[in-house]
Amino acid sequence: MFRKTDGDDKGTTICEECYRESHYGHSGLIKSYKHCILEEVITPSASRVICRCSTIPHFDSSGRSRVLFPVNEEDQHRSVDEGGMQCGLLKLGELVAEAKYDGIQTTIKKRIRLGEEKRMHEEEVKKREETQAKIKSKEAAARRGRRNMKTVTRPSLHDAGNKSGTSGKSVSVEGEEADEDIPFFLRKYTERYPFGNVHMALRVGPLIIENGVSK
Repeated sequence: MFRKTDGDDKGTTICEECYRESHYGHSGLIKSYKHCILEEVITPSASRVICRCSTIPHFDSSGRSRVLFPVNEEDQHRSVDEGGMQCGLLKLGELVAEAKYDGIQTTIKKRIRLGEEKRMHEEEVKKREETQAKIKSKEAAARRGRRNMKTVTRPSLHDAGNKSGTSGKSVSVEGEEADEDIPFFLRKYTERYPFGNVHMALRVGPLIIENGVSK
């Protein structure tokens, strides 16, 4: 912690975190290393309030108030060994230790919480980046599919031996979904009428039967 050495609030202490956030480099603050503050905060009047021992005089022979803390070895304050309630002045060390432990636990919990929040933020950013990468990958695949579509010239399905040779154009798709035998735009019709778009002829003796092809 840091202690102020000037100004109206001289002697005020601030923690390390507050110093680094708001007072870093302030010339009126000096480093105060860890030490026990009981002698500073337990005033003579406070020590007499804390001590409830009936065997400890709170005033000297002249009638002046005594200072009971730090504890004088000659004073016989009640301890746990004697049974009953322990003197509050003897419990101050234990209270300080518990306060330090609670402070450490608070710091640890805060760091764990900050670490968890950071981890969750990183996971969220990672998921968002993965989603964006998938979208870009799909868009690139769609663009590649459009580039692979082209028009090619193929011979007509008319019987070249019996009729004059003609040719026509059909559209095909090069890719995994393309079919070498059936154009993709005719596939849904060929599933229901497999011979509906194919020129066929049946010869029975001198008789020739053709399907849907005009002369």
